[in-house]
Amino acid sequence: MSRHGHGRVEIIQAAQTLFAQRGIDLVSSREILALAKQRNQSAVQYHFGSRNGLIQAAFLERFKKIDKRRVELLASRDLAGDAWELSDIDPLDRLLEAIVIPLVDEAATEQGRDFIRFAAQVMQRPGFSVDHLARDPALPGLQRAIRGLRGHVRDLRPAVQSLRAHMIFHLVFGTLRSWVDGQLGSVSRATITRELLAVLSDVVDSRAATRSRRLADHAPRGRHEDCRNSD
Repeated sequence: MSRHGHGRVEIIQAAQTLFAQRGIDLVSSREILALAKQRNQSAVQYHFGSRNGLIQAAFLERFKKIDKRRVELLASRDLAGDAWELSDIDPLDRLLEAIVIPLVDEAATEQGRDFIRFAAQVMQRPGFSVDHLARDPALPGLQRAIRGLRGHVRDLRPAVQSLRAHMIFHLVFGTLRSWVDGQLGSVSRATITRELLAVLSDVVDSRAATRSRRLADHAPRGRHEDCRNSD
């Protein structure tokens, strides 16, 4: 690895650690550079363009590695005949496994726990979008899984499909954040995986989606109806 590349990696690793331990908004660029042993105080600007660029890079760097596991899992399940084309009959449980299992595996490692804490914060930041993330060509496993999930809720409007994808990832990262922080007691890895899959199945299942839409159609109208308006 070149000296340039090595400095970039050290900054990313330092940022992931400090962001996880103290919170994104409570860590200065100077502190990140000190931990990364970078003397050049313009290194964040040089490597990433801005502080937000560093946050995005720190998130994607680890998420790409997780996605490789997702690709392997999807391939092992033989979800479709063509390498990257999904049919409408791909089993929901296998698609959810491809999303959940790599993240639980990540949360079971020391570095992974830091990433889960950091990623849960990233997902709360303004401008974060699961749809945008799923369009990244560097994340083929995520692209495939999200396309498949949309197929299971194709009776819903696109805005509601996006909402469900958003709910899935916030639910997974929020739950795993609580798990790695010890807030769920001595829940085992197998249990957290099983329960996440069960809950997410209810969130996505097309029959449940149809029922919830009918209930929503009869609910009192309020201020927040953006997802029910025509797209």
